[in-house]
Amino acid sequence: MRNNLTIQLSRTCFERTVLEIADLLPSGIKESLDNVQILVRAWPSHEQLSTAGLDERHDLLGLYEGIPRIERGNYNLSLPDVIWLFQRPLESLCEDYWQLRAEIRMTMLHEIGHHLGWDDQQLEALEA
Repeated sequence: MRNNLTIQLSRTCFERTVLEIADLLPSGIKESLDNVQILVRAWPSHEQLSTAGLDERHDLLGLYEGIPRIERGNYNLSLPDVIWLFQRPLESLCEDYWQLRAEIRMTMLHEIGHHLGWDDQQLEALEA
């Protein structure tokens, strides 16, 4: 749900916040992110919206692009998978910095779940 009292960070501050949150993830999760980049974009592209089956750019907070770990065969010398975090949609949900940090962390964990091949039930458990 979008609100009228949103926070907006500079791109540098937002990226620094993402790095801090990633650094605070449990070690087991961080270790699973070999050959995975976490990148920030202000808004999702039209292709990313289409991939997610969405029309409204505010509705896509993050996106995993890659091959889930459980589906990999020989995965040597491959380009890194990417977890995208979309700054403006995330900010549009939040009234303050601490709420934004929580949304970034939840979105990051959700996309990491896709990377790990978690099913819908496991992903929903993150939100509980």
